[in-house]
Amino acid sequence: MVATNDAVLAGTERGTIAQYQPQTVTKTPRFERPVSVGTGAVATMTVTRDGFAAFVVNDTAGTSSSLGFYDIAKRVVNSPLQPILSTSAASVAAKGDMVYVGGAGSDAVLIAYSRSANTVVKRVVPVPRATAITGLAVGSNGHLYGVADATLFELDPETMTVLHAKPFYKKDSVAMSWLPRGVSWRLLREKFMRSVRKIFLWCRWRPALQLHSVPWVITTLAVMALYTAC
Repeated sequence: MVATNDAVLAGTERGTIAQYQPQTVTKTPRFERPVSVGTGAVATMTVTRDGFAAFVVNDTAGTSSSLGFYDIAKRVVNSPLQPILSTSAASVAAKGDMVYVGGAGSDAVLIAYSRSANTVVKRVVPVPRATAITGLAVGSNGHLYGVADATLFELDPETMTVLHAKPFYKKDSVAMSWLPRGVSWRLLREKFMRSVRKIFLWCRWRPALQLHSVPWVITTLAVMALYTAC
């Protein structure tokens, strides 16, 4: 969804764009009749300076994406969609004649599309091994800023070179890559500590286990301290 001074545009998963005029006085505010713009889902949009909405349509299988331009005033797509990626797209930004699209997939690609030439003029991978470029924006200095997975990067659009890249946080180590998605050291530590506490309480009232023995107590405390410090 994007907004201009006069309209609000929303893309849908059915390949349509709906437009709403905030200044139109109606009893129940509603969007105008959606305009079909392609086959697939409208994944992301941005507004250009000449009154168009640059949008990206991902196919239903997520194996390709195409770029189009919606004329906000005339409410039509002024030219056929142009294939740009062999994967789905996740973000888009515009600067002058250029439109930048961030892709998704292994080694997420950033492409630069020239509207005057109607073609992709550059492809780069700003953050190696990133799975998606989920955000793009043009800064006041003319540089392009983006978010790829957990990394913020700054790129010079003239040369398409990355000037800076800063992770928001450190990812789990390679040794933990075998863990299922969403499982981390912290989660394992918490589960382990809960298990130790349960065993401690279960054994507490069982004299036969000699819970009060010095070796057992020392070992338990050492293990608990080790995993609490991790």
